[in-house]
Amino acid sequence: MLNVDIAPTIVSLADGRVPDGYQGRDLGPMINAQEKDIGRVDFFCEHRMNHSTIPKWEGVRGKRFKYARYYEQDPPFEFLHDLKADPMELKNLANEAGFRDELNRLRKRCDELSSQYNEHAKKDAVRALAKVQFGVLEQGQHGNTQDAISEALALDPESPDALLARADFHEKAGRFGQALKDLDVLVEKLPDISQLRQRRGVTRFFHGDMKGAISDFDAYLKKNPARAPHHWQRGLAYYYAGEFEKGIKQFEIHQDVNSNDVENAVWHFLCVNRVKGFAEARKSLIDIKGDSRVPMAEVQKLFAAELGPEDVLAAVEVGNPDADELRNRLCYAHLYLGLWYEAKGDAKQSLDHIRKSAVDYSMPHYMGEVARVHLRARKK
Repeated sequence: MLNVDIAPTIVSLADGRVPDGYQGRDLGPMINAQEKDIGRVDFFCEHRMNHSTIPKWEGVRGKRFKYARYYEQDPPFEFLHDLKADPMELKNLANEAGFRDELNRLRKRCDELSSQYNEHAKKDAVRALAKVQFGVLEQGQHGNTQDAISEALALDPESPDALLARADFHEKAGRFGQALKDLDVLVEKLPDISQLRQRRGVTRFFHGDMKGAISDFDAYLKKNPARAPHHWQRGLAYYYAGEFEKGIKQFEIHQDVNSNDVENAVWHFLCVNRVKGFAEARKSLIDIKGDSRVPMAEVQKLFAAELGPEDVLAAVEVGNPDADELRNRLCYAHLYLGLWYEAKGDAKQSLDHIRKSAVDYSMPHYMGEVARVHLRARKK
């Protein structure tokens, strides 16, 4: 048995489909004493990673002999070991005349297994690209996201997984218009998958198409009505689309399923402010006490008139945060200071803080993107 048998065994126990590219075998029959021997006579080995000191190689390991070749050499550098006579693999038999037949047999077997598993791996890679999300495959030892996506699309130009991966790739770089091209194709190609409407709705929101985002969110919720109270994103889209009454209702039902979120209270405040004015918004401010994120407790008190802007900024320094955490806190602090000044009617100070959140302390997360959405809306 081998470590590569663990994955297919777990997949089988979970009643899943074992991918064709898995070399390992389901050990279930042996676990259940239905079989005594897995029946393996050899297995394929490979080292494909780009590494500064370890050349790439592939090989095959049988019960007695092991063959390996460093295929980037020209010609390939080969090893052949007799594991019975030389278990420590100290003697290379590749150039020994008496082992020529064994060498040729294992060369052929290695060719066969390499072709088999690499072909399966390509097909599995296309399916696996559905899981390529922001930064999973950055430039480095695991390869390059863009190259992986291009290879997958070359194998299947209409692969939903690859198109979704490319949309994610564009979105990470802020190219929301390009991401929408792929998402539009997917929504048209797979109209029954409601999650794609939710996915496109988020991208439309980041792209500034609020009515399109709401349309997609509504289509998603029509098929998943139980998610309506949880759909905080739709409340944001209502706000930027100018549908403040609907925004108020969305944030109020969200409060029922998430009672410890200062952000929900603030955006509810902003919608009420647009409809009834600042004084009424303050009266209706939802009381939040359980949000432990810094500086959200201070943001809550700012909108409740219990603290000032300077207190929010002072809070970000509490606990000596490292550089990344400090940047994140400043992103949040300046976003909500900008929204507070905007609600009070101070357009200049509001824009200064929004710009700091969106540019000076930009963060690659959802609210960091909301800051950039807000900045673009203000510039318009």
